[in-house]
Amino acid sequence: MADIIAIIQNPILFIKPIMMNPWVVYPVLWAIVGLESTFLLFAWMPAETTMFLAGSLAAHQEIPIIIWLLWLGYLPLVYFGWQYKYRLGRRHPSRGGRIDDTITLFNKHAKLALLFGRYIPVIGIFIPIIAGQSQFTRESFKFLNLAGTLFWVFGSTLIGYYLGSIPFFYEHFTVLLVLIIIVPGGLYYLGNYLYNLFRYWFRV
Repeated sequence: MADIIAIIQNPILFIKPIMMNPWVVYPVLWAIVGLESTFLLFAWMPAETTMFLAGSLAAHQEIPIIIWLLWLGYLPLVYFGWQYKYRLGRRHPSRGGRIDDTITLFNKHAKLALLFGRYIPVIGIFIPIIAGQSQFTRESFKFLNLAGTLFWVFGSTLIGYYLGSIPFFYEHFTVLLVLIIIVPGGLYYLGNYLYNLFRYWFRV
């Protein structure tokens, strides 16, 4: 029981020995993020948590994980994964009821959604498909997808890298995982609320 509690408090104790063979680990870390970014069938995969965990492990010199090698895999997989889902949405447009309401909502907040939507659990997975169904322009989507990819990959791995080097979070890694899942979504909704409040006050 004590061992189980220790692993729950700090999963790194369990994961660390596995990470000692990076050339087996890199493809697994890349595959989790790539599959989640590309196919709805793999939407359950913890891509953001995986990048965060990988960044945290890269902060420790005894673990042979190099952060820029993680980026070499993550960046193209994330970018082209959303490009694929965007094209899927354009090829198979849906209309009626909630779909139309969702597209209308997306059109109001398209830039924010494409830049930061990946940080929102579950919802972010469908954003590129909705963008395709809304007939959002290809060039605008490419640019915002690139920017959003950079924000997500660099943000998740570098935050993990920084916090992973702090002794408290290294010893209580589960707390860190919960924060990285909850806080980004909360910040998005808070920012959206403040944005709408600003528009209401100033009638923008």
